[in-house]
Amino acid sequence: MAWIGHVRQGRAIDEKGTPVSGAQVVVLDPKGRPQEHHPPTSVDGTFQIQRFTNFPPGLQVFLSHADFVRSIGPIPMDSSTVVSYEMRRKTKVWTAQFSGAPDARVAFVERDAKGLVAAFERKTDAKGAASIVTDPSCSYRNLPFAEVAGAFVRVTPQLTATAPTPLENLATELRYKEVTLLRKAALETTYRVGPETLLRFFFIPSSLNDAIALAPILDAYDHTRETAFGGIHDHLCPLVRAGVLEGIGYCAYTVPGDSVEDVVRTRGPLSDEECLRLHQEIAAVLPALEAKGLFHGNIAPRFVYRGPDGFRLAPPCPALPLGVRFQRDHHVYDGRPGDDAYGLGATLYFAAAGKPPQYDVEEVAPPPNVGGMLEQRERLKPTGRSFDPLLRSLLEG
Repeated sequence: MAWIGHVRQGRAIDEKGTPVSGAQVVVLDPKGRPQEHHPPTSVDGTFQIQRFTNFPPGLQVFLSHADFVRSIGPIPMDSSTVVSYEMRRKTKVWTAQFSGAPDARVAFVERDAKGLVAAFERKTDAKGAASIVTDPSCSYRNLPFAEVAGAFVRVTPQLTATAPTPLENLATELRYKEVTLLRKAALETTYRVGPETLLRFFFIPSSLNDAIALAPILDAYDHTRETAFGGIHDHLCPLVRAGVLEGIGYCAYTVPGDSVEDVVRTRGPLSDEECLRLHQEIAAVLPALEAKGLFHGNIAPRFVYRGPDGFRLAPPCPALPLGVRFQRDHHVYDGRPGDDAYGLGATLYFAAAGKPPQYDVEEVAPPPNVGGMLEQRERLKPTGRSFDPLLRSLLEG
């Protein structure tokens, strides 16, 4: 079936015009930030960038390869033009010696002065040595994970393969003494480490493929978290600490009380007055985030907390640039301005109805915001409570 959206085409070549296959293809926004990851170049060096929406001006293509110097250039102006992007071959070799990792899969992270990151997989030899060709304008580090004999392992700073550290032990390394599991999910795990303090780990890989895919987005988080957390809004929970430990992101923050999820499940739906207050206080955070070019990405009942002074939202961990799009195990996660609005709408629905919004099986994607939920109310299954008046009052307010 032919693609019905918008297409741009390009071709990666070396200095002699020979096709470069396997180059990673990333679209950069007008500010030079990674926005979309696309399939790598094919055997003949060609690639396609497909979108449902138009290509705004100022977009660029970022090509990276383990054996070639990265290349950046403007996206073709139209679908009929095939632009060639030249990539020079790297010449300087860097070898790392891994202990306890013969014939293993390892990976290296390449970062340039502008903060653009690419991760490349390599195979160690029988003695545990792995080499990568480097670009003098970039810095390099090994990914702190590997795959040895099919097992996912951690790689220490001394390049020794060992078992992954349990998250409870990482909490202890952060000097928390009382650690109680609160919630565990595929991508994040939250612990209570004090009467009013939660510690959340995220970007938790379960395979080397996960770790490679998450490397650029984890690097982006690590380099934007300081500006992301600095005095955004009073209705964000106060941040205690944040960072990256052994290749996993973390943040600790204080909460004013139970989460909306826990409150509703134990005491029932919130009143209309409480829902209106939740909407007003949490919605006020979104413009402050967008003003910094960020989206929260985790607005959900479990991350909104009720206290004596109203509602508070967990810190934006990870705080990622609007428009960021990345691949993880064949699932694309993207951050659009409407995502946070939809998260707030779904949270309000849960708070008022006592259950998450349910959609027909034909539903391809959730409505993008509260207004979308109202427009598609016919698709919502009955909840036993009329939700339309509340949604209308929220929209009109």
